[in-house]
Amino acid sequence: MNIQFRTNNLSDAKQALKNGCKWIRLNTAGIPDNDLRPLAEEMLKICRKNDATFIIDDSPELAREIGADGVHFNNGASVAKTRRAIGEQYLIGATLSTSEEICRAKKESVDYIDIGPREKFNTEELRNLIIRLYEADVMLPLSVYGNIVPDDIPTLSATGLRAITTSDLSFLKKDIWDIINRFS
Repeated sequence: MNIQFRTNNLSDAKQALKNGCKWIRLNTAGIPDNDLRPLAEEMLKICRKNDATFIIDDSPELAREIGADGVHFNNGASVAKTRRAIGEQYLIGATLSTSEEICRAKKESVDYIDIGPREKFNTEELRNLIIRLYEADVMLPLSVYGNIVPDDIPTLSATGLRAITTSDLSFLKKDIWDIINRFS
């Protein structure tokens, strides 16, 4: 199972990378514009140093300007419009909840989907969503996003998902990889 760690804290990003995470997503919510670029540049540096993917939430212009790996939308922005603006070389992700939204995003050239956000995960509901996407021939990397804690890993693995997006600090512990490897 892969982890996308979402944070706006440089120290937490460093710890996640140190413990084996290979995908950092900068949570831009609440960060003043004059602080965002320096933070993004620092996170990009540490991601490059650790061969990790670096994604910026909701700011395709900044992602393109600093050379991040891509952008992620939490607000339903147009993937097609963004794809035209930033090009094919950048990853575009979106947090979506329904098969209809995901199918539309696939047609607009999204690269991956976070299913969510969810307060609590219903295994059967997630499994049914994955089946509907398979039946619609929507083959995309999927992760699940929400209030995920390490104890959720076995249940989420049982749905067929192979990635999660979290900002839970308990995922920064070194032993989390033992748990993940048991269910991957």
